[in-house]
Amino acid sequence: MGGGGAGWPAPGGLTALLLFLHIRRERTLADALGALALGLGLYALTRLHCDVTVTPSLVATLFAGAGLLLGAPLPAALLAGVSITAPLGGLMPEPAIVQTAVGGVGKFLLLAIPFFLLAGEMLTAGGLAERLIRFAATLVGHRRAGLAQTALVSSALFSGASGSSIANAAFGAKVMAPTLVARGYPSANAAAIVAGVSILDNIIPPSIAFLILASATNLSVGSLLVGGFVAGAVLTLALAIGIHLSVRGIVDAAPKASAAERGRALIGALPAIGLGVVIVVGIRFGVVTVTEASALAVAYAIAACLALRSLGVRGVAAALRKAAGESAAIGLLIGASAPFAFLLAVDRVSAQMAELVTAFGAGPLAVTLLANLVLLIAGLFLDIGAAILLLAPLLLPVAAAAGLDPIQFGVVLVVNLMIHGLTPPLGILVYVVSGIMGVPASAVFRAVLPLLGVLLAALMVLSLGMAAWPALAPWAKALF
Repeated sequence: MGGGGAGWPAPGGLTALLLFLHIRRERTLADALGALALGLGLYALTRLHCDVTVTPSLVATLFAGAGLLLGAPLPAALLAGVSITAPLGGLMPEPAIVQTAVGGVGKFLLLAIPFFLLAGEMLTAGGLAERLIRFAATLVGHRRAGLAQTALVSSALFSGASGSSIANAAFGAKVMAPTLVARGYPSANAAAIVAGVSILDNIIPPSIAFLILASATNLSVGSLLVGGFVAGAVLTLALAIGIHLSVRGIVDAAPKASAAERGRALIGALPAIGLGVVIVVGIRFGVVTVTEASALAVAYAIAACLALRSLGVRGVAAALRKAAGESAAIGLLIGASAPFAFLLAVDRVSAQMAELVTAFGAGPLAVTLLANLVLLIAGLFLDIGAAILLLAPLLLPVAAAAGLDPIQFGVVLVVNLMIHGLTPPLGILVYVVSGIMGVPASAVFRAVLPLLGVLLAALMVLSLGMAAWPALAPWAKALF
């Protein structure tokens, strides 16, 4: 969008033309013309020489929001919002935007993301995830809604290898969902179960969301991983209860597995389970850094698949291609969020956020409740990655000032935002599963409501525990 002179800059004109043609191909001519008219109008406003009382960050937010409403990709909307503020007094000319975006993705810690994604893709392509499903079936397959509970347990186990909820949702939609439907589950309910249990991958370590949070706030990755285990256990229990109560009239319990059958299934699943153990133990005890652990995870996955002869050259190429695409999408989002976060810092939005979160008091309980409310509202409209990058640096100082443990607050923040993978209008996990299964997203959103309810209850439990921790911590130290 830049360029000198009073005329329409050539790069901006070409970009507008390309977007017009893209929207015209994907939607209707009216949508394309409306988007073009809005872009021209907003550009014209930037050429007016008048005193502007609004802050650059507010202008960027409004512009980015308008772009999202018109269907623009989130990174493009964020960058366009920052770009439009330069003529309005913003401190981000185009070279600064580029430099800040590059700096946002230049952190060494972020190298772990593509490696973890690649390790998860290789284990999936190598069939190790299916071994986890067989092991999970021997543990809970004989219970009520046994197949659905198997999907839950296998998702919790595979979280230690994947770290990506979207990848787990896609795998579950291809592997678990057809089996659920064949056992008598309605298609929408099967899709809701797969989408619901997939949130665990970004909670139970290694978690891509925790890596993004650590890069944005400088929190300890090892401590976040430990907190993720606790939160993951609470959410797994909540989902088990929700599945048990919501699945009625379906008898899919399998015969109870013998000890020998469980032992054989465990041995078969050990290569996949071992990956999570190696990663978390290595990071927590300082044997390897997070980035080293991610590279070790890829080496482990390759060695395991080669030893089992379960992955060929074509499978490796597919895993590399998919991991590269997901890594590029995450990197683009992180880079696009960096200039936007800079504007928020310059305009002292953190102080305004502090006033909002402490409106009913600065105590731990009041801050916990209001921060969760802010996150629940923001998560309806923001991708989890963008929400972490933009909101975590604003809310974390407020939480620390209220006496809340920063690690616990970070874990609750990720849990809160991850739940929005199941809520409209974004609900990315629902859209992934419904798209693969061919089920209307609206039907899946309705079917997922019971699971959403228990997840919100689990969030409340975690939040109240965090708020009570400052008072309980002296007692806990005295006892242990």
